[in-house]
Parts: sequence; structure tokens; C-alpha cells
Amino acid sequence: MISEKEKYIYNLYLKSVRNGQGWRPRKDFDDFENDKNYPFLQKLVIFFDKHINILPEEFFKAPYKLHDDERYLSLDWYLNPAAIKMYQGYKQFLLEQGPDIEENISSIKNSIIFIRRFCNQNNIKIDDYISHKTGYIPSFILHLKNRDIIIYVLFYFNNFEKELYYIEDDVRAMMLGNNFLDSLDKYRSLYYNSKVAKPLIEKIFKKL
Repeated sequence: MISEKEKYIYNLYLKSVRNGQGWRPRKDFDDFENDKNYPFLQKLVIFFDKHINILPEEFFKAPYKLHDDERYLSLDWYLNPAAIKMYQGYKQFLLEQGPDIEENISSIKNSIIFIRRFCNQNNIKIDDYISHKTGYIPSFILHLKNRDIIIYVLFYFNNFEKELYYIEDDVRAMMLGNNFLDSLDKYRSLYYNSKVAKPLIEKIFKKL
């Protein structure tokens, strides 16, 4: 029997196919287990469960938004590496739009949830998050690389940039890319000039 989560994921896919046009969620899933798409849907649900940092709705709509793609993309297309690459490109595009857009506000909230969960699991205070290391690499670097968090939340921490510059140049470049520091000033400026994200981040963190 198809699960509620599988129904939810499939309807997100159907919504993405409409690419901003009107759509109706599918309600009748009788005998859907025999549909050709069901094995692909099962694999995608497992994929999203494994990669909780990937937002299903953004994952499905990435190719349509990033390249204004008018092609119909079948469900199985999202199981190939090109879909992940497209998603990563779309997330980078959203990042450049500043922290106050709806998608980034959602990512900010998810990032704070991730940080709180990580701190609880490692028995550390929120304020000690930036100083925590996994091996010899600051954990926040790994989280940025894996897109578990969005960079805008890190500007809340006073010692973020200090810890960032402590890292050896080649290690930082390997983890975050050669041009990461070149973009840092832009992200910082967007954060401090934000009308929504900065107050929201400060409000949520102060409650933790």
C-alpha cells in the first residue's frame, strides 16, 4: 500500500511538471503500486530520507527554474546524477538572490534546526557550534559543503569568520571551492542589509 509520504512526494513531482501553472494534487492512488512510476517513487523517497538536507519541492522544480526548461521530465530522470547537479546549481542561484527570498528563509529555518540537532547530538552549546571540529576540520565547513546549512546563518556567530580564516587555504578551497572567499563579502553584505532573515535568525537562536 502506498504511504502518505509517497503520495506527498509524487504530488510535489506533479506540481513541478506544471511549472507554476495551475494543478490539482492526485488523490486517487488505488492500484498505484502497479504503476510504472512506483519503483522510481520508492527510490526517490529513500533518497530524500537519506539526504534530509535536500528539499524535495526544490529538487523537482530545479531544472524548470534554473533553465526555464519546458520539457516534460519523467520521474525516473530525477534518479540520475544530472538531477543532483541541477539542484546544486539551483541552490547556488537562490543563494545569490539574498537571504530574504522565501526559499532561503525556508533553508535558514532548516539550517537552524540542523544546527540545534547537531549540538544536542554532540552535547555542546549552540555558541560552541563554530568551534566544534570533526577530525581536524571545523564541522560547519563540512555542513556547508554538504549543504546541510546555508551560509547566512553562520554570520550570527561572532567567531565564524575568524574560524574560517584559521583553516589552511588549500583545505578551505578543497571543501568550499576556490572562489568561496571572493563571495563572502557579498553574502555578509546581503545578510546585514536583510530586512527579514537577520532579525529572524537572531530571534530563533536566542530562543534556543
